[in-house]
Amino acid sequence: MGKASRRKVAARTRELLNATQSRLKALGVDHPLVIRSDLPQEQKISNGISRMLDSEVGEDASLDEYRHRANAIVLAWNVSLLPLEEQANTLKNLGDFARKTDPGGAAAAQAELLRLIEKKRLMFPDDKRFIVSCDLQLVGNKVHVTAAAISAPPQRSATS
Repeated sequence: MGKASRRKVAARTRELLNATQSRLKALGVDHPLVIRSDLPQEQKISNGISRMLDSEVGEDASLDEYRHRANAIVLAWNVSLLPLEEQANTLKNLGDFARKTDPGGAAAAQAELLRLIEKKRLMFPDDKRFIVSCDLQLVGNKVHVTAAAISAPPQRSATS
């Protein structure tokens, strides 16, 4: 990557960080965001998505199929972090949405989301980060996942 490209990436990252912090502040979350780009590969959120994706998609799948499955994985990952009542609401809303486009597909969509939620819990039980972006690119003949996640700010104890 050339010098100009690196500058563009850095500028886009700053813009995204500033926009995200502004949105969070508007929602009442006034904690500064910290970008962790120094994580070992096995701790990156993209690694988690990639591992789930590899177990879901065959090698001969198209980039569109990879993207479709990645979107389902991201949805399941984030839903798995919600309180149980909110998970149930999300599943109901998914069913309602699916009924509008494919009346017979609502139950299958809900079952697939539940399956992926359980898979996330089994593979990454302690990962509580919400995925905020995910992009897939074809690099050579391999699918490369780029993703970002956000962790909840540390909770203050009653004594602090």
